[in-house]
Amino acid sequence: SSSQYGITIATNDVTLDLDGHALVGVPGSYSGVRINSGISRVAIRNGMIHDWGYRGVDGGSGSYQTLSDLQVCTNGNSVGYNGVNIGDHSTVRDCVIVGNGNDGMYAEDGCTISHCTFAKNGARGLSARAVVMPCL
Repeated sequence: SSSQYGITIATNDVTLDLDGHALVGVPGSYSGVRINSGISRVAIRNGMIHDWGYRGVDGGSGSYQTLSDLQVCTNGNSVGYNGVNIGDHSTVRDCVIVGNGNDGMYAEDGCTISHCTFAKNGARGLSARAVVMPCL
């Protein structure tokens, strides 16, 4: 519903497996998945997160987060937010990040990004402090 987060993760060591399902926002909603400040070792995988008012995934200031096999699309378009913000030393792999309001993804220090597609985001596909992109 409007003025709400889809899912809030408020503790360390959580895995959110969407099992192929979609987490869909509505006009005026906040982020699809919000990871509270300082929360670490969160994994989000296997689904779609789209049409949220703010971010699809908001990693806050946490670290060691893992995103895999996700489609994060058309989030933050009314307010110009990034599709994904991910914390320090995190890993993003096999994701499609398309059509978000500002950058497709913003990654903090020491993140590893592999096998991802970024397209048609409002600004850059990927904005980062210091990211490792492995050679394949």
